[in-house]
Formats: sequence, C-alpha cells, structure tokens
Amino acid sequence: MTHVVFVAIQTQPGLAGDVCERLRGERYVHNACPVHNGPYDVVLLVEVPDIADYHVLALEILPNIVGIDDYESFMAAGV
Repeated sequence: MTHVVFVAIQTQPGLAGDVCERLRGERYVHNACPVHNGPYDVVLLVEVPDIADYHVLALEILPNIVGIDDYESFMAAGV
C-alpha cells in the first residue's frame, strides 16, 4: 500500500524556489510546487511505501534543508 502525504512548507523569504529545486531530487517526493498566496510557500506531494519512509524525510531530511522555517504534514486517507 502506498501512503500519500502532502507537506506544506514555510520558507525563509525568497527561498521557495531553491527549496523546491532541492526537494525535487529527494526520494519519494513526486512534486514540489511553490505557492503564490497563503501561509505556506511550498507544497510537496510525497508517496511512500511505508510510513517509516516518510518519517525519515520529515525528521531527518526536511529539518536540515537550508531555507525551511517550518512545515506541516497532511496524510491522505483512503487513497
């Protein structure tokens, strides 16, 4: 079963594009899109075979990417 997770990211001013480019190369990240209005600057579409794979991204990779201030995850149900 594949798990789908949407991640909304707040970046430092002017770094949304850089953060998108960096994340597009990460395993399991299927899309990284800048957001033009609202409280978030980037939205990710992540698909993982096991939720533990997402935990690696969320707890080890995202916190270490330059330009990310904060993020929130939304796990899709029934996808």
